[in-house]
Amino acid sequence: CLSARVIRDARSLVEGRKKGHAEFGRYRNLTATFHSFYRSLMTAAILSIAMLGGFALLWGAWKLWKREGNSQKVWLMVAAALILFANVAIWTVPDDKGQSLVESTDQP
Repeated sequence: CLSARVIRDARSLVEGRKKGHAEFGRYRNLTATFHSFYRSLMTAAILSIAMLGGFALLWGAWKLWKREGNSQKVWLMVAAALILFANVAIWTVPDDKGQSLVESTDQP
């Protein structure tokens, strides 16, 4: 588990400092682990925000259509939502090898 590895590496680094010496190899490993965790967390957050934005655009287009009828704004909002959904699909749907773009960014 990634979080258990991060905690173990952090404890090892703290114990090394208490002994009066730094474990530079462990520190580099800890930095790479934090960087990988941060990158995967940010990727998940960005994809989630994109999906929420797409749903918000669709909801807003529906409300606008009910209030004003068929207008250019409604279709532009629907098009923007479809583009957001397509971008999320490009990043998350796996290719022939079974690997998606999200999984390929998790590697340092």
